Amino acid sequence: MGKLVPQNPNDPPASELLKEIEAERRELIKEGKIPKPKQVEPIKTEEIPYLLPNHWIWTKVKLICAVIVDCPHSTPIFIPEGLLCIDTNSFKAGSFVEHKFRYVSEKTYLDRVKRLVPQENDIVFAREGSIGESVIIPPKMQCCLGQRVMLFRPMQKIFPKYLQLHNYRYKFISSLEAISK
Repeated sequence: MGKLVPQNPNDPPASELLKEIEAERRELIKEGKIPKPKQVEPIKTEEIPYLLPNHWIWTKVKLICAVIVDCPHSTPIFIPEGLLCIDTNSFKAGSFVEHKFRYVSEKTYLDRVKRLVPQENDIVFAREGSIGESVIIPPKMQCCLGQRVMLFRPMQKIFPKYLQLHNYRYKFISSLEAISK
């Protein structure tokens, strides 16, 4: 809503940022680093919850993420030691709960990262159970996705912590719950 910090009228408009993000997306597609996305419907008037400050613009999460993936829809076989598997038990209140970490074999890990290998600044989001809980992957953490989570990979110009906070909003969680019913 523009109330967290003073607004700088000299900041470029958000429409310019979205153009830069789209140019980055085109380059990533050209390089084969991300798939070409499906067409995203524009935001409808009834989807706008409140007015924004000048030069701000509403957009869809899909348009500011390089990739959004769901976890494999299976429960992995956990082992006492191995490669880290992030599930809804692994994080709470934006932080990892290390004593609840679970591990998988290299074979299971490789199977679970076929679609996407989680990387630094990706956001792992609980889509079931503790819906809305999320955590940002730190540097040098090798992991795969467990069950009941999604991964959001923000574009370079998007601050991961902001996207994490956005996804925790009541309205976002409510819309996710409505879709899953």
